Amino acid sequence: MSIISLTTQHNVAVLTLTNGENRQNPHFAHQLKQALAEVVENQNHKALVITSNDDKCWSLGIDTDWLLPAMQAKKADEIRGFMYDMDDVFKTLLLFPMPVIAAINGHAFGNGAILACACDFRFMRGDRGFFASLKWIYQSHFYLA
Repeated sequence: MSIISLTTQHNVAVLTLTNGENRQNPHFAHQLKQALAEVVENQNHKALVITSNDDKCWSLGIDTDWLLPAMQAKKADEIRGFMYDMDDVFKTLLLFPMPVIAAINGHAFGNGAILACACDFRFMRGDRGFFASLKWIYQSHFYLA
């Protein structure tokens, strides 16, 4: 099942996250790495836009429905592989050979916020969504408690 759509509009690659909350797990990391490689292979691409087709969420970060059972089952190698793959995604975006724009049209939390920060530019709707890393959420909770 494809959770990412890649299209081209003129010379701009548009990578659309198409899995609702776009939570990150090994399948997400693999497909994102593959899509980024496809963008680079096409020499007509001059920029990349990453967006979501969900009205509410851009990316809610790590998929806890995958992570917590994997932790309980002590699947350290699988978890470590996912972390390395996402690290590769972040490095790839930071060193991408063209401008990368995060068109954030909904919530970007945790690793989703980090994914957006790995892009060169971030544009977010002013009337929809929150942008927060876990540190910010923790600090906000701490100060409000």
